[in-house]
Amino acid sequence: MFLSDLEDLSNAFKQVELHLKETSECPQGEMVNWKDLVGVLQRQVPSGSVTTYSEVSMWAYGVPNRNQPVRSLLVGARNHGYKMLTNRVVGADGKFAELPDGTDQQRNQLLNEGISFDEKGRVDLAVSPPVILTNRFVT
Repeated sequence: MFLSDLEDLSNAFKQVELHLKETSECPQGEMVNWKDLVGVLQRQVPSGSVTTYSEVSMWAYGVPNRNQPVRSLLVGARNHGYKMLTNRVVGADGKFAELPDGTDQQRNQLLNEGISFDEKGRVDLAVSPPVILTNRFVT
């Protein structure tokens, strides 16, 4: 194998990785991408509210436990400039996700939007309950 072949192969892997970060397949076979997620967050999770990874998973895949694909969708949206929307998605326990750019900006935004925090620094979901997203699989 020549060096140029390795470079071509490396570029192909990068394209596949980028595609996987931006698009995930749901159990019903429909593709979900970060643009779909941005749309639902814009419509259903306004300033001053939060939702959870489990809620996004239910919306996107019809099951509550697809957190890794949800994280990939969030990273894709963040990479395209939608941090403010994705900052409103937290763990089921109110913890912030470990995203590549850290949690300080997310915490400050939610604090400025009036979201309550508990003594451990997590979003207090009893005071600021998560938005239940409209499930796209319910007809």
